[in-house]
Amino acid sequence: PEIRNLSELRRLQLAKNRITLISDEIGDLKDLKELKLSENNIRVIPATIGDLIHLEILDLSLNEITLLP
Repeated sequence: PEIRNLSELRRLQLAKNRITLISDEIGDLKDLKELKLSENNIRVIPATIGDLIHLEILDLSLNEITLLP
């Protein structure tokens, strides 16, 4: 499913999945409180992550981040 269809999602745990890209649609998850994306291959964090106004926990550790919004 498209990520925007998961509008009531509260927790998203995708650690250790070899993810390289976070979709701009991540910002559509307005009710998200916890986002764990550690130990992937993420390099860029989309600016739309700032739309997650209820986010309390963000784990991006052990990635290859080179650009922050």
